[in-house]
Order: sequence, then C-alpha cells, then structure tokens
Amino acid sequence: MAYVCVKYECRAPAATSSVSLAKMYDTTLEQIAWIDSLGLPVTINFCEHHGSDDGYLPAPFAMAGGVAAVTKNCTIMLGAVILPLHDPVKIAEQIA
Repeated sequence: MAYVCVKYECRAPAATSSVSLAKMYDTTLEQIAWIDSLGLPVTINFCEHHGSDDGYLPAPFAMAGGVAAVTKNCTIMLGAVILPLHDPVKIAEQIA
C-alpha cells in the first residue's frame, strides 16, 4: 500500500520572509488538518534543530502535540531527536 510522507521544517528566513513563526506554525497545523481530511495514509515528519536563524523547529514534540490535536488519521514521526543529548525524564514527559 502506498502512503504519503510530508516533512515540515518550519523555517522562516528573516531575509526572505515577512511571516512570523507563530503564523507559520498556525499555517502548518491548518495544512496538516487539511491533509488529514483527505483520508489518505499520511505520515507527518518533524526534525529537531537548534541555533538556526530561520527558526528551524527547535521543539518538534510541541508541534507534534499540535498535530495530534488537529488530526485523526495521520502518523506522526519525529526525526533528528538525539536522545543521549537530552535529559531522559524531560524527553519522557514531552513524549507522554
């Protein structure tokens, strides 16, 4: 069975965009809710990155929680979360 995988980096370079990060996150959730409404088997992928000037999604667990709130059928996948660099209790709390 075929499925669709959509990756969101949530980047908003200041030099090329006048969109705020808040607006970008809202738009991302709206797009994902629409994708979910199509009824296709879809995986939504977020990666964790820090220290980028363009806002490259430093908190994928929070965004994944937002996606879980607006979808019913999508699979949520988090990538580039390097567990040994995190406090295990904090990661467990975020995942829960």
